[in-house]
Amino acid sequence: MKNYFKLPCLAVFAIPFTLKAQTNFKPGYIINLKGDTLKGFVDYREWERNPASVNFRTTVNSATEKYTVENSQGFALTGYEYYERFTVRISQQTVDVTRASTEAMDSASVVNTVFLKLLTRGDKISLYSYSDEIKTRFYIKEKSGVPQELVYKLFFNESGSLQTVNRYRVQLQYLVQKNNIDDAGLSQQILKAEYNEHDLLSIAKKINGDKGHSFTPKSNGGKQFFVGTGVNYSTFKFTGSSALFPGMTENSILPQISAGLDLFFNNNTRVVYFRAEVSLSGNSFSYPPTPIATGSSTPATATLKINQYTFSVTPQFIYNFYSQDNFKIFIGGGARFNISKYNNSNFVITYGTSSSSTQNYPEFRSMGVSIPLKAGVTINNKLEFNAGYTFPLSIVKAPYLSSLAICGLGVNFLFGK
Repeated sequence: MKNYFKLPCLAVFAIPFTLKAQTNFKPGYIINLKGDTLKGFVDYREWERNPASVNFRTTVNSATEKYTVENSQGFALTGYEYYERFTVRISQQTVDVTRASTEAMDSASVVNTVFLKLLTRGDKISLYSYSDEIKTRFYIKEKSGVPQELVYKLFFNESGSLQTVNRYRVQLQYLVQKNNIDDAGLSQQILKAEYNEHDLLSIAKKINGDKGHSFTPKSNGGKQFFVGTGVNYSTFKFTGSSALFPGMTENSILPQISAGLDLFFNNNTRVVYFRAEVSLSGNSFSYPPTPIATGSSTPATATLKINQYTFSVTPQFIYNFYSQDNFKIFIGGGARFNISKYNNSNFVITYGTSSSSTQNYPEFRSMGVSIPLKAGVTINNKLEFNAGYTFPLSIVKAPYLSSLAICGLGVNFLFGK
């Protein structure tokens, strides 16, 4: 019976080593060097940095082609993200406080051809962003011209105080004046604007008025609820030199029910997300009559019955290392906070024909924290099959040491988009 549970667990956790890198093709298009639009499917990733290349298919199952700044003018994932090729000057000064320069006029920069991410476009200006290993920068492009970086710098002055150069506010105010926009509220907004997408996108939209169009989804976040059921195979033993029932391991097979919430950092890719799960489970262990030493000349045996009921709260992170629209394979882990109750747990010592019984002996822990790992597959974003392993946890108080490990199989029903 033991292998019926452990083998599926081991098989699921071995899957990551047998699969190729994930793909996540979404409807989109490529703009080739001639300016033609090639419709098809673009491999969508959670890009923390602007991509230097993308994979493209004309149909979902066709051969994959690679497009870069050398053979395309841009690409898009329809409704998600849009990128255009430009040759721009890219500042190299960090905005990391721990690595900030001591030179106020540090003007180190490079000229490179890259894909800029389009955030909004209007009849007056367009706003772009570019992120690499150094920082995120924002660019403004007027209707005729090339994108210009909005300047933001950090540096330490001679006295060691951190100073900021917010030239981007002057650049934006200039555009307001150049376009004859009479809006005192907009000017105040620019004076208070931080160097981030939210603030700069809001200002760019107001400069364009009603003739602007955003190219960013309203929200990348998402959520789904789930309920689940499963079965746990638990192993329990006493450990240490003074162990009760030395060398003996007892097993328990009982069901578990669970429910929870998944929070997606990027609902379009769902590569990494946070899961909050609550569950109710139980264990039942029964040690058979076992000879023990009591110091008496009369032979004695001991038996032990443990009935444990546990309510758990498990925050965890899940990673879909293989992802298709209708099929995903994941692995995850976190911390499991347990509250346990022990009913009718009974330790019995028998001397010949007489016996003595002690309730709730040895003394059990009512609270504990264990480390779970989980892996499985998600089908059609509606059904999840999973296998989990919880590392050994001691549930008995001193002077005894113990080990409780759990291997589980389960299914979750997912509710959400």
